Order: sequence, then structure tokens, then C-alpha cells
Amino acid sequence: MAKSAENKLEMKEILRIGGILCIICAAVALILSFVNMVTAAKIAENEELEKKSAIVALFGSQTVEYTTMEGTPETVNSIYSVTDKGSDLGYCVSVSPGGFGGDVNLMVGVNSDGSVIGVRVVSHSETPGLGSRIEADSFLSQFVGKSGSVAEGQDYDIISGSTVSSDAVAAGVNTALDALSNMLTGGVTN
Repeated sequence: MAKSAENKLEMKEILRIGGILCIICAAVALILSFVNMVTAAKIAENEELEKKSAIVALFGSQTVEYTTMEGTPETVNSIYSVTDKGSDLGYCVSVSPGGFGGDVNLMVGVNSDGSVIGVRVVSHSETPGLGSRIEADSFLSQFVGKSGSVAEGQDYDIISGSTVSSDAVAAGVNTALDALSNMLTGGVTN
């Protein structure tokens, strides 16, 4: 009989602790939801500034304007038509190929004749000191002038110790060029 009373006390204690943990979890979820709601606009604004900064850097003009093109293929995040004071400069394609540490978010600038004018890494989760070297201009400049498919490991120098990260950038350039070409010529995009 004493054992039964002891079991009931243990069960009550477990339920009490479980209830307290549920209340704490609900409170934390509510706080996180509120913080997300408050910061969502600022995060979107910062992403837009990063995008504009990458486009300005690629096209070399502070007065660029860009609009998202309709019918962007599923293989890319977005395609922007870039103009400066009314004249067409080309396109900027946002892609996110998978790297070693996760997605590598790239902006690929393409001029009107379909060749790459530059590549910028917007964000990545690659290994610091190794994969992060994909951000270096000396690496990214290898893709300038490319207009066709970039063969992995053949048409560019791979960063030693960062093959997956290097190949991710090449895959991103290929995806951008293919998607833009298909979209502009009305070809199959998916």
C-alpha cells in the first residue's frame, strides 16, 4: 500500500515538472515568434541591400535599377533585368548551389551578349579559411567572359582543399547561364 502512494507521488511530480516545461516551451515559442515578427522587415531590408550591393559591384554603376523578371525558372532564386539611366546593361541571376557547408548564395552578372561579367558571393556557410576562399576576386574572376557551360574542374582553377566549394560556384554559374539562356530564348527551364 505504501508503494502505491509512493508511485502516485512520483507520478504527480513528473506531471508537475512536465507541465512547467510545457509552459516554459510555450513562453519561449511566443517570444521567438514575436522577435521574428519584429525583425522580419529589417531582415528583408538587409537582404535587399545585399542584393543591390552585389548588382552595383557587378555592373560598376551606382545608379543601376533592377526589376525581377517574370517566369523565373525553378532552378534559380530570381533573375533581374539591370538598367542604368534607361539603357540595358544585362541581367543578374541569383542562384544557391549546394556547397560543402550548405548553400552558396551567388549573384551572377551577365551582359546582353550572354557572357558573365562577374560573380559575387552573397552568403555561404563554407569552412573558414578553406571554402571561404571562394569569395576571393582571384577565384571569381576566372568565370568572367564565360558564355557557355563551365566544365567542373577543367575551365577554372579549383581552390586546393576546397573542391566542393569551388565546384559549387561553377555549378551556380552554369545554372545561371542555362536558366537565363533558356528563359530568353523561350526554351525549357525546368
